[in-house]
Amino acid sequence: MFKQLLGFEVFYQLKQRAFPLFAFLFLLLGFFVGGQGFAPANVNFNSNYQVFFNTGLFTLGCVFIIMFFVITGVLRDKQHQMESLIYSSSIKKHQFFWSRFLGVFLFSVLAFSPYLIGYALGVTFSDLDPKELLHLT
Repeated sequence: MFKQLLGFEVFYQLKQRAFPLFAFLFLLLGFFVGGQGFAPANVNFNSNYQVFFNTGLFTLGCVFIIMFFVITGVLRDKQHQMESLIYSSSIKKHQFFWSRFLGVFLFSVLAFSPYLIGYALGVTFSDLDPKELLHLT
């Protein structure tokens, strides 16, 4: 039953227009932040510290994505008047709530992940000072 609930949650989240919109938004955000070339003195633009700092800073924006996915999941039952049917069926509560949690968690991570790709592309394809880049060999 858990696999079916999780499969439905994945299918439902994939149908939403907001998922590709958020993923594209974070891709662009990562590209612009990576190409900006801002770093403290004596820190390379693409060093581990700078990548982790910028990623940690922009994960604060990910809270709004998580909030959107959670709200649509919670309001879905009430909007379609399925609360009484779900809570009175043979579905165990822990399976129901874990499938909802994993669906929201998975799509929140998938929506934010393009930020890292965009950041790498921004550092690679912008005209940053080559002396300030960390060259990996």
